[in-house]
Amino acid sequence: VLVLVTKHGNIRIDLRPDLSQGSVDYIHQLVESYGQSRCRHCNFYRSEQKGILQGIMENKGVVPTNEILGSCPPGAQKISNDCPPWDKDCGCHGPVMTRGAVAWAAGSAGGPDFFISGYKQPAKWWGTQHTNFGFIDDVESMKVIDAIFALPTNTKGDMTFLNDLIHFDLQLE
Repeated sequence: VLVLVTKHGNIRIDLRPDLSQGSVDYIHQLVESYGQSRCRHCNFYRSEQKGILQGIMENKGVVPTNEILGSCPPGAQKISNDCPPWDKDCGCHGPVMTRGAVAWAAGSAGGPDFFISGYKQPAKWWGTQHTNFGFIDDVESMKVIDAIFALPTNTKGDMTFLNDLIHFDLQLE
């Protein structure tokens, strides 16, 4: 379990090596690289109300990001992906995201940008093109995410950002 420790409460992510062993290995290396010190490059910055909460976790110049895309779970091969022209590796890299699913952003194999789905319904419009590496299934963590969704935001272009970054530290349980 990866715990994101925020001033709003903890977010517990059950890591899923069955979906992306490379991502889980990256997260373990990332946590170990920081040891007892604060994660300098870990924060939430984007909040699409009740949709996605996006953040970044990395240790620049210390831990290289994972480059192995997630696996396509049984039955997901039949799901259509509307692949953007810039994503040369687009395809099935995980299940359709549901509320509480955690994946790397922009079709990346290993971040460092990631997002948590807050949508009430499955995000079928994304297909299976995101590398999923975890899932949040405890009520308290989802309450923290919903509280963050309620914070002030501002819109730039077609994206909505938190007015203030929310720092988090990383812990493994």
